[in-house]
Amino acid sequence: MTSSLLDFVKFICLNFNDKPLKEYELSSNTVQKVNVIMSKTIKNTLFERLANSPFSLSIDGSSDAFGSSYLGVFVKFIEEGDEVLRSKLLAIIPIGTCSTGEILHNKLKAHILSDEKIIETLWGYAVMKGVIWWDLLKV
Repeated sequence: MTSSLLDFVKFICLNFNDKPLKEYELSSNTVQKVNVIMSKTIKNTLFERLANSPFSLSIDGSSDAFGSSYLGVFVKFIEEGDEVLRSKLLAIIPIGTCSTGEILHNKLKAHILSDEKIIETLWGYAVMKGVIWWDLLKV
């Protein structure tokens, strides 16, 4: 992400004078709002891509130091044009205190597999670190 930010700043510096940089301030609230908007846009673009081409999911459960559990969902697909296999983080889904296979399945279905087009292009999945799934193929 830092290289992308640096590229963006270089682009501004090369294509514009330094006036825009001097005129504006950046608060943590602004950064947070931009982050929310950008992440939604990136996620929507990725979901559109997945609805139109085959992909697979890699799923990994994890927890933080405070005892909260999460489900990391990664997507693998072939990048259009250069035919290179790409792997991207698709979502981090809060699990809560109960993480049975059925609950994980329902969370994944609600957050990722709610669109029929997405389900049609899903070719497979990989479960990491021994997470037990409750019949994911019945999505």
